[in-house]
Amino acid sequence: MLTKDQVLRFYEEGYLIVKQVFQEHDLRMMRDSLENVMRKVSNNPEGFRVRYTQISEKERDSWGVDHVVQPELYEESFNLVLENPKMFSILERLIGKDIRYWGIHALWSPEKVDYDWVWHRDAHLLHSVAGRPLTHVQFNIALNRDECFRVVPGSHLRPLTEEEVLQLDKGISALPGEVVASCEAGDILLMNAWTIHRGSSKAGSNRRTLHCSMQPKDYPFGGNCSPDWMRNESNLNQYSPRLREIMQNIITWDDINPVNPRQLINQIKMFLEDSPNLHYTVDKENLNIY
Repeated sequence: MLTKDQVLRFYEEGYLIVKQVFQEHDLRMMRDSLENVMRKVSNNPEGFRVRYTQISEKERDSWGVDHVVQPELYEESFNLVLENPKMFSILERLIGKDIRYWGIHALWSPEKVDYDWVWHRDAHLLHSVAGRPLTHVQFNIALNRDECFRVVPGSHLRPLTEEEVLQLDKGISALPGEVVASCEAGDILLMNAWTIHRGSSKAGSNRRTLHCSMQPKDYPFGGNCSPDWMRNESNLNQYSPRLREIMQNIITWDDINPVNPRQLINQIKMFLEDSPNLHYTVDKENLNIY
């Protein structure tokens, strides 16, 4: 599905749009499912990990929710994410056919308060640098037109500039070189978490997007995201074979690799020793990468 030039562009720029991976029949089912998820979240906002632009005792305005495949939010059409042969061939091309679950979330436009997230890097542990295999893939499936993602291409392969550092985790001002990754319904947006980026969506618009994260099955970092609901065999049985397999892969990984903060920091330090574009400090149990 991906050409050699597309793979190279993804490695070099930190993002890539692939056109028309999902067709209208599947998009319609996933749109209906996402609307159902939004109703469930609205009826029980305390029951889920909801993302808000505004939250108070009297009013809430949400723009997404995590882990839509948990039983209380699950809709059968979400199996289409990995059962789509084009989608799976893209993942196989980038990180291999043996993958593990990391997250499938739903994103939508808020109703009243604009969504304007700050410039950030998603995961300090999960970057790719020259000469290393890709350690993860994040991707958005645009169910409607989506122009929310802003990114500085190539910023995953270098230190941040002074201007980027000033904006990191607190600013939304325009950055030199930033682009808007515009997707039509059915397109997918592939992302590297280490690329500096942000999201922006006007209230009342029609964003409907699935945001997914996957890793190679045996990659030595990441993981540790198999909640109790995923470990219930009756829950697993409702998923498609491929989705069930990647969940079982993360359960196996987590059981073999329980979280040990000190050990994790030591592993990451070793991982970073030959990464000249990255710098880190360690203070007691805290690892800071910049």
